[in-house]
Amino acid sequence: MQLRTRWGEFRIFMAFFRGVNAHVLAASLSGALLMGTSAIAGELEIEEPEISKGEVELEYRGGWSTGHPASIPMAEGDGEDDDENKPGELENEVVRQVHEVELEIGLTDWLQFQAGAEFEQERDDAGGGFDSLKLSEIELTALLELVSVERHAIGATLLLGLEETLAEGQDQTTFVIGPIVKAVSGPLSATGNFYFAHAFDIREREIEDGETEETRTPDHWTFSYASQIRYQAGQWFGFGAEAFGEVTDIGGDVANSMLGHDPRSHRIGPALYFTFGGEDAESNSDAEAPAAAEEDAPSLETALALLFGLTDDDSNLTFKWDVQFEF
Repeated sequence: MQLRTRWGEFRIFMAFFRGVNAHVLAASLSGALLMGTSAIAGELEIEEPEISKGEVELEYRGGWSTGHPASIPMAEGDGEDDDENKPGELENEVVRQVHEVELEIGLTDWLQFQAGAEFEQERDDAGGGFDSLKLSEIELTALLELVSVERHAIGATLLLGLEETLAEGQDQTTFVIGPIVKAVSGPLSATGNFYFAHAFDIREREIEDGETEETRTPDHWTFSYASQIRYQAGQWFGFGAEAFGEVTDIGGDVANSMLGHDPRSHRIGPALYFTFGGEDAESNSDAEAPAAAEEDAPSLETALALLFGLTDDDSNLTFKWDVQFEF
């Protein structure tokens, strides 16, 4: 039995939304997503809940920012626990550019696996410039579809992920869990990703006076979101808005003790979407082609977004692009 029909609570969920007008649902979800009252996502990615067996997708995402926030001085340690006086990933890190490649494979109609690598250019330790572009993280992700968008005009998928930091001198493992939800009404859709991430085994090593010093940051939880409102104006063109945000330390204990404040990020801005090829293109080129051929037609989708930072911890402007090749 498929996972989407396995759990009784999701049958209740589907029955409830089956009686709700899709236009009202999409409009309500859209307003909630872009008000910025929930949270954000460190990665500039909008994950979709749809999963198809046998579908393979190669994706490249990139981002470049300007107008970076000033470096925040670190709080001095109290001398009682020197190995936890430095905040590791809770430092006021700033990224000028980020690039990520990801491979997605649909194993069944409800299970998808993803593997990706991320490259970043971060501000240097002195705070006056930027280091070179480096491999910073690898991640493995599993998506389990719980409610089908095609059947109910609203979909829900559970994401489970494991991320490992590879930056020089740093070790950190992060477990990510959270829902991906989407509501569709004709050409209008609203998508939201809401994740809880538990960062653990956080260590940072520095060489000073020929000696290697290792510091640790206590485990903590981060909450992030990524949201999108999209209107598909035609077969190949769409437009909308995207918002991303993050609360680095939900409890605030680690961040406040080390930085003197709880770092938060909120970014929002307009987006454009372009689609080439795919099912419709195949159908138009050969009206008598079988349905199976239409579904297997490769497609290329690109997205461009201009995001404005809303907090003192954000860069003023971030340009984001996304290229997906599905085959």
